Amino acid sequence: MSLVVFFTLAWLAVFYLYGLNKHWTVIENTFIFLLVLVLHINFTWIAGEELKWFTVTEHPMTYAAYLIQRTILIPTVFVIVLNWIASASSWSRKLWTIAGSLLLLLVIQWISTAYELLRYEQWNTGYDLLYLVLLMSLVMILHRGYQTWIPKETEGIK
Repeated sequence: MSLVVFFTLAWLAVFYLYGLNKHWTVIENTFIFLLVLVLHINFTWIAGEELKWFTVTEHPMTYAAYLIQRTILIPTVFVIVLNWIASASSWSRKLWTIAGSLLLLLVIQWISTAYELLRYEQWNTGYDLLYLVLLMSLVMILHRGYQTWIPKETEGIK
Protein backbone atom coordinates (compact mmCIF):
# COMPACT_ATOMS: atom_id res chain seq x y z
CA MET A 1 0.00 0.00 0.00
CA SER A 2 2.84 2.42 0.77
CA LEU A 3 4.18 2.09 -2.77
CA VAL A 4 0.81 3.08 -4.19
CA VAL A 5 0.49 6.05 -1.83
CA PHE A 6 3.95 7.45 -2.52
CA PHE A 7 3.78 6.75 -6.24
CA THR A 8 0.49 8.66 -6.37
CA LEU A 9 1.86 11.55 -4.28
CA ALA A 10 4.96 11.77 -6.48
CA TRP A 11 2.86 11.59 -9.63
CA LEU A 12 0.60 14.39 -8.37
CA ALA A 13 3.60 16.54 -7.40
CA VAL A 14 5.30 16.08 -10.78
CA PHE A 15 2.16 16.92 -12.71
CA TYR A 16 1.42 19.88 -10.49
CA LEU A 17 4.95 21.13 -11.15
CA TYR A 18 4.42 20.58 -14.87
CA GLY A 19 1.28 22.71 -14.86
CA LEU A 20 2.59 25.33 -12.44
CA ASN A 21 3.19 28.83 -13.73
CA LYS A 22 6.86 28.79 -12.81
CA HIS A 23 8.64 31.89 -11.58
CA TRP A 24 12.10 30.65 -12.58
CA THR A 25 13.65 29.17 -15.69
CA VAL A 26 13.97 25.46 -16.39
CA ILE A 27 17.67 25.62 -15.55
CA GLU A 28 17.01 27.23 -12.15
CA ASN A 29 14.30 24.71 -11.34
CA THR A 30 16.64 21.89 -12.36
CA PHE A 31 19.38 23.37 -10.17
CA ILE A 32 17.01 23.42 -7.17
CA PHE A 33 15.80 19.86 -7.85
CA LEU A 34 19.31 18.45 -8.18
CA LEU A 35 20.59 20.41 -5.18
CA VAL A 36 17.81 19.12 -2.92
CA LEU A 37 18.24 15.63 -4.36
CA VAL A 38 21.96 15.49 -3.57
CA LEU A 39 21.67 17.08 -0.13
CA HIS A 40 18.67 15.01 0.94
CA ILE A 41 20.08 11.68 -0.27
CA ASN A 42 23.43 12.33 1.38
CA PHE A 43 21.83 13.38 4.65
CA THR A 44 19.47 10.41 4.78
CA TRP A 45 22.34 8.07 3.97
CA ILE A 46 24.57 9.49 6.71
CA ALA A 47 21.79 9.78 9.32
CA GLY A 48 20.20 6.42 8.54
CA GLU A 49 23.04 4.12 7.59
CA GLU A 50 26.05 5.58 9.36
CA LEU A 51 24.69 7.26 12.49
CA LYS A 52 21.69 4.90 12.92
CA TRP A 53 19.36 7.76 13.90
CA PHE A 54 16.56 5.98 12.05
CA THR A 55 16.19 2.69 10.26
CA VAL A 56 14.81 2.19 6.80
CA THR A 57 12.60 -0.75 5.94
CA GLU A 58 14.09 -3.79 4.23
CA HIS A 59 10.86 -4.96 2.59
CA PRO A 60 11.32 -4.46 -1.20
CA MET A 61 7.98 -2.80 -1.99
CA THR A 62 8.16 -0.49 1.00
CA TYR A 63 11.79 0.33 0.22
CA ALA A 64 10.74 1.28 -3.32
CA ALA A 65 8.19 3.66 -1.78
CA TYR A 66 10.97 5.11 0.40
CA LEU A 67 13.14 5.66 -2.69
CA ILE A 68 10.28 7.41 -4.49
CA GLN A 69 9.72 9.63 -1.46
CA ARG A 70 13.40 10.43 -1.10
CA THR A 71 14.37 10.94 -4.74
CA ILE A 72 11.24 12.25 -6.47
CA LEU A 73 8.67 13.55 -4.02
CA ILE A 74 10.77 15.67 -1.64
CA PRO A 75 12.86 17.45 -4.35
CA THR A 76 9.74 18.10 -6.46
CA VAL A 77 7.90 19.57 -3.48
CA PHE A 78 10.91 21.81 -2.81
CA VAL A 79 10.86 23.10 -6.41
CA ILE A 80 7.12 23.79 -6.18
CA VAL A 81 7.43 25.53 -2.82
CA LEU A 82 10.38 27.69 -3.82
CA ASN A 83 8.47 28.80 -6.93
CA TRP A 84 5.52 29.69 -4.69
CA ILE A 85 7.81 31.65 -2.38
CA ALA A 86 9.35 33.54 -5.29
CA SER A 87 5.96 34.52 -6.67
CA ALA A 88 4.56 35.64 -3.29
CA SER A 89 3.89 39.37 -3.22
CA SER A 90 4.65 40.23 0.40
CA TRP A 91 6.89 39.01 3.20
CA SER A 92 3.93 37.80 5.21
CA ARG A 93 2.77 35.65 2.27
CA LYS A 94 6.28 34.28 1.91
CA LEU A 95 6.42 33.37 5.61
CA TRP A 96 2.99 31.70 5.45
CA THR A 97 4.08 29.80 2.35
CA ILE A 98 7.23 28.61 4.12
CA ALA A 99 5.23 27.56 7.19
CA GLY A 100 2.67 25.72 5.07
CA SER A 101 5.35 23.99 3.05
CA LEU A 102 7.15 22.85 6.19
CA LEU A 103 3.85 21.46 7.44
CA LEU A 104 3.34 19.65 4.12
CA LEU A 105 6.84 18.16 4.28
CA LEU A 106 6.26 17.07 7.88
CA VAL A 107 3.02 15.36 6.82
CA ILE A 108 4.98 13.50 4.13
CA GLN A 109 7.50 12.41 6.79
CA TRP A 110 4.65 11.40 9.08
CA ILE A 111 3.13 9.27 6.31
CA SER A 112 6.57 7.67 5.89
CA THR A 113 6.63 6.66 9.52
CA ALA A 114 2.95 5.61 9.50
CA TYR A 115 3.62 3.20 6.62
CA GLU A 116 6.83 2.10 8.36
CA LEU A 117 9.18 3.27 5.63
CA LEU A 118 11.21 4.78 8.47
CA ARG A 119 11.45 3.90 12.13
CA TYR A 120 12.92 6.56 14.39
CA GLU A 121 15.66 5.32 16.72
CA GLN A 122 17.41 8.50 17.91
CA TRP A 123 15.30 10.87 15.83
CA ASN A 124 11.89 12.52 16.13
CA THR A 125 9.57 14.94 14.37
CA GLY A 126 11.26 17.95 15.97
CA TYR A 127 14.54 16.94 14.37
CA ASP A 128 12.70 16.48 11.07
CA LEU A 129 11.38 20.03 11.33
CA LEU A 130 14.84 21.38 12.17
CA TYR A 131 16.38 19.45 9.27
CA LEU A 132 13.74 20.70 6.82
CA VAL A 133 14.18 24.32 7.96
CA LEU A 134 17.95 24.04 7.54
CA LEU A 135 17.61 22.33 4.16
CA MET A 136 15.17 24.95 2.89
CA SER A 137 17.40 27.77 4.17
CA LEU A 138 20.49 26.26 2.58
CA VAL A 139 18.74 25.70 -0.75
CA MET A 140 17.41 29.28 -0.75
CA ILE A 141 20.89 30.67 0.02
CA LEU A 142 22.58 28.53 -2.64
CA HIS A 143 19.91 29.43 -5.19
CA ARG A 144 20.41 33.12 -4.43
CA GLY A 145 24.14 32.60 -4.95
CA TYR A 146 23.42 30.79 -8.20
CA GLN A 147 21.32 33.72 -9.38
CA THR A 148 24.12 36.18 -8.67
CA TRP A 149 26.97 34.03 -10.01
CA ILE A 150 25.37 32.94 -13.26
CA PRO A 151 24.75 35.83 -15.66
CA LYS A 152 21.46 35.80 -17.48
CA GLU A 153 22.03 36.30 -21.18
CA THR A 154 18.42 35.70 -22.19
CA GLU A 155 15.10 35.34 -20.48
CA GLY A 156 15.15 31.57 -20.94
CA ILE A 157 12.37 29.07 -21.19
CA LYS A 158 9.68 29.25 -18.53
